[in-house]
Amino acid sequence: ICSSKFNSTQVTCTKLSKCSSCNICPSQPPNMACYNLFALLGFAASLLQAASQSIDAPIKAKRLEGRIIVRYSTSGSDALPPLADRVKRLEAIPGVTKAEALHGLDMAVVACSSQEGEHALMDILNGHEDVEMAVPDTWMRSFGDFAQGHPKSSHCVAHSSCKAIGLAGDCCPTADGVRLACCDQSTSKPNEGEDDKLEAWEHGLSTVVFHSFHGHYVRAHPNGRVALQSNESIPHEDTQFFVVPNQDGTVSLKTRHGTYLVAMHSGSVATWHRGHSMADDWEKFHFVYHQDGRVSLRSHATDMYITAEHPEIGNPPGAVLGNKETADDWEKFTVKVHHGQDSKIPNDANFSKLWGMDHFGGRDIDAVEAWKTFTGDSSKGIVVAVIDTGIDYTHPDLKDRMWVNPNEIPNNGIDDDNNGIVDDVYGADFANSDGDPMDDQMHGTHCSGTIAGSGNNGLGVAGVTWQGVRLMALKFLTASGGGRTSDAIKALNYAVAMGARL
Repeated sequence: ICSSKFNSTQVTCTKLSKCSSCNICPSQPPNMACYNLFALLGFAASLLQAASQSIDAPIKAKRLEGRIIVRYSTSGSDALPPLADRVKRLEAIPGVTKAEALHGLDMAVVACSSQEGEHALMDILNGHEDVEMAVPDTWMRSFGDFAQGHPKSSHCVAHSSCKAIGLAGDCCPTADGVRLACCDQSTSKPNEGEDDKLEAWEHGLSTVVFHSFHGHYVRAHPNGRVALQSNESIPHEDTQFFVVPNQDGTVSLKTRHGTYLVAMHSGSVATWHRGHSMADDWEKFHFVYHQDGRVSLRSHATDMYITAEHPEIGNPPGAVLGNKETADDWEKFTVKVHHGQDSKIPNDANFSKLWGMDHFGGRDIDAVEAWKTFTGDSSKGIVVAVIDTGIDYTHPDLKDRMWVNPNEIPNNGIDDDNNGIVDDVYGADFANSDGDPMDDQMHGTHCSGTIAGSGNNGLGVAGVTWQGVRLMALKFLTASGGGRTSDAIKALNYAVAMGARL
């Protein structure tokens, strides 16, 4: 469907190839109106492409600009000239177009007019005794496919702590090169005589309940019998299980009676009192996570799934068995968490989606347990510089958490604090060389929400610190997720100059 205007009169056609005859273009054949429109659209597209290339030209030129990153010996020494003088001398070297001093780091970023000039400058700098490091700038890409090259030992299944919570794929290091703490995690045991503290040491005070497809809860009776609870509306305390992680990547489910859920080779499921310190295979299970959010339990000993029989027509009715080779609806459970007294839960609308903060299977950082002690109320004055793709400083969960440059007047077009950046109110954009670090990729905004999204405000999500901390937005990555190492170093220098501590 297309439309255009000829002599201020609207022309409409259903398809470019089938434009009907009209009276407003009498000198043209029936299809000429759409032909002219098609030509007009093609001309407009060429103009847009030319404009785009014109806009992108400075960005591409900056990306291709040759740079060298220089770190000097401490400039505070009496025997060495000030950093500003040393950088000024760099600008006098043939082939150098600009040299920028980074006083907070005793470093400099030097731009060269050509690759030959870059090589010549490297030779000169390597001969200077006061130069600790001189390296060519690099272009880094922080998002994309990094899945190649990891050895088999880096897979999650090779690490018990990751395997226990159902992680899959490359884990240690992760795709972005970070080595998770869980990969080196060792579990310390309580000291002798501290058996009474074993419960909290093993699993904390939070519990989970398993809600079956039929609408009933799985209940572990004191006598060892396991079946669906007859009253489906109010879960009995016998339906609550503590999740205990094991070193081999499995979990055990401990009842409030101190017994453990076990799956027998016969297909029956019961609970028993552990007569030994370590879990055996019968009481070990794997959490299997499904796309619809439900979870299945697979026995480590039998490799069978736990199933909840129908409370009226099952065989027997309401029984909980461990005899299914595959997971269908009867083998899938909705897991609900009952937080213990060692937890503090914010009222943010989407908090339940933050499995990294709170997850029954151990995927979290135990934030709800930490928040009982501290939510950031005494962290006022702490500035966290987020060196990333920028921050959406208008975001409802972040706008009140932003660091504000006290020496800059917003939107007056003046570099009020004389730091070389105009209107750097919330930080700076080193990818585009301006004072507006608005996020056009949203990775930095995502990270900022994790760090310090306003908590317990009924909106969105909660950060690790609900309040107090201020976020400084430092952009060096573009919308594509790529950026220059030298721009990241400039961001670091800005952060130090503005009060963020290393």
